[in-house]
Amino acid sequence: MREVLRQEFELQQAAPELRSVIRHYLDRPAGFLRSRLLLETARIYRNNDGSADVAGTADQESARWQLAAGLELLHLFALMHDDWLDRGPAAHRPPADAAPALLLLGGDLLHTLGMRRIRRTVEEHRLDHRIMDIVEDAAVTTINGQVAEMHFTVPPADGAAAKEALFRLYDKKTGVYTCVAPLQVGALCSGSTTARQDLPILRELGLMLGRAFQLGDDLEDIPRLELNGETPWEYNLLRVLQVVDRDSPTSLEQARQWREQLLDAALKTAGTTSHPEAMGSLVSNCIPLKEVTT
Repeated sequence: MREVLRQEFELQQAAPELRSVIRHYLDRPAGFLRSRLLLETARIYRNNDGSADVAGTADQESARWQLAAGLELLHLFALMHDDWLDRGPAAHRPPADAAPALLLLGGDLLHTLGMRRIRRTVEEHRLDHRIMDIVEDAAVTTINGQVAEMHFTVPPADGAAAKEALFRLYDKKTGVYTCVAPLQVGALCSGSTTARQDLPILRELGLMLGRAFQLGDDLEDIPRLELNGETPWEYNLLRVLQVVDRDSPTSLEQARQWREQLLDAALKTAGTTSHPEAMGSLVSNCIPLKEVTT
C-alpha cells in the first residue's frame, strides 16, 4: 500500500512545499488499518459468497486497491488536520520546518485527491453507487468529529452519560472512517450478493471496533504525553474517568475493561454476518488493536 500511495501521480500538481510535507506523512510508520480492513473484507465476501462470478479479475482487484488507497489518503487528510489542531503534544508530529498552514492546505489536497480517486474508481469499474455515499458520509462525520473534539464537555455527575458522550465522540472522530467505511466498502466492492444485507451489521461492528481502537490509542498515548501548557485530546478520556470512577480517578483500568468488553461484543456481532467464521477471524487477527499494558 505504501508504494501505491507513493506512486500517486496527482501529487505532481501540488506546490513543492506541499509535496514535501505530504511525503513526510506518506513515509511515516503506518499499519494501514483502513486499507487492510477493506481488502480483507472484500476477500472474505468474495471468497465465501458461493456465487460463480465473484472470484474477481485482476481489473477488479486493482479497483479494490484503488479504493483502499483512496481511504488511506482520507486518513492522511484527517491526520494532518489533527496535527494542526493539536499544535503541541501531538502523537504524529509534522516536519519541524512545516508552516502550520501547510498542514491545513496539505490535508485539503489529500481530501480532494482521495475523494477523486474513489469516485473515479467507482465510475470506471461500475461499482455499487453506495460506496460514494458511505465515503462521503465518513468524510463529513470525521470533520464534525474534529469539531466535537475541540468542544467536548463531560456530563459532571453521570458516569454512564459521560462514557456514552466519549464513545459518541470516538464514533465521529475515528469509528466511521477508520472501521465502518472500510468494512462496508470492502463488502460492496467484492461483488458479493450478501454484501448489501450485511451493511447495518457491518456498521455496528465498525463502531465497536472504532471505539476499541481509539481507547487503545488513547491508553497508549496518555502515559508518554507531556502537557506543555496545553491539554491533549487524549485527556478527554481522563476527564471521563474522573466522573465514572471517582474512587480512582487517575486509574486507566476502567478504560481497559471497556476496551475488552467492546472487542468481545465485536466478536459476537461478527458472528451475525453472512460469513461469521471469517469475519470473526478478521476481528481476532487482522485488526492491529495492540494489547495495552501501561
